[in-house]
Amino acid sequence: MKKKKRLRLKKRNVLLLILLAIFAYSLVNVLIWLKNSYDTKKNIDTIYKSTKINIIKDDDNIKYVNEDPDYYHLYKDVELITVDFDELLKINNETKGWLKVNGTNINYPFVQGINNDFYLTHTFDKKWNGGGWVFMDYRNDPNFGDQNTIIYGHGRQDKTIFGTLGNVLEAGYIEKVENQFIMTSTPTVNMTWQIFSAYKIPNTADYLSINFTNEREAEKFFNKLKKRNEINIDVPIYASDRILTLSTCYNNDIKIVVHAKLVKYLER
Repeated sequence: MKKKKRLRLKKRNVLLLILLAIFAYSLVNVLIWLKNSYDTKKNIDTIYKSTKINIIKDDDNIKYVNEDPDYYHLYKDVELITVDFDELLKINNETKGWLKVNGTNINYPFVQGINNDFYLTHTFDKKWNGGGWVFMDYRNDPNFGDQNTIIYGHGRQDKTIFGTLGNVLEAGYIEKVENQFIMTSTPTVNMTWQIFSAYKIPNTADYLSINFTNEREAEKFFNKLKKRNEINIDVPIYASDRILTLSTCYNNDIKIVVHAKLVKYLER
């Protein structure tokens, strides 16, 4: 009997140690997450304090992707933004532009590394941070010269980085006209894009093509993206269009993806 009691006691002690280890591991991860969140928000505060962002109303210098008068009428009141990058470049010399998504918290500078790994685990000041930062695909032309420009960010639970990109999928979001548009600014050009597709999808890389060998290939690709659309919007997309793709993680198995096409721009 004593031997059995000692065995039961030993098992309980082992189980207790396992539970304590799990608790300690979880606590450490929570503390790391909180530290990452604090540092990310601190970075964001520094960025906002040192950056000038101006709104640009329509004028004769703004160019439209489609010169049709009806098209002009549709987009003439849609704003562009222009950003002063001097201070941002002092903090991070890999700063390539600024991204603003109406109806979300996404209003950040984006960077571009030599690969798509570094900024998954480093924040804007290049310090290690599991929250990462907003970054452009390393394959892309930073001046948006490619047919598909891709920008990534983690879907943070604290609503920073791309943590609010999922707002695009919520009921009523896209019905607000201003929420249909995404603005980007770089040192060479300011651009406005209109969302034409947004969806959740299991992990795949089939929406990450950058350029296409011919119009038929581009048209097939764009039509595939549009068929996946889960929001109440019907925007025409053509093989000659340039598009912007925003990609984030919803969970370990699902991505949230938003696609928008270029509608107007102003060269700087």
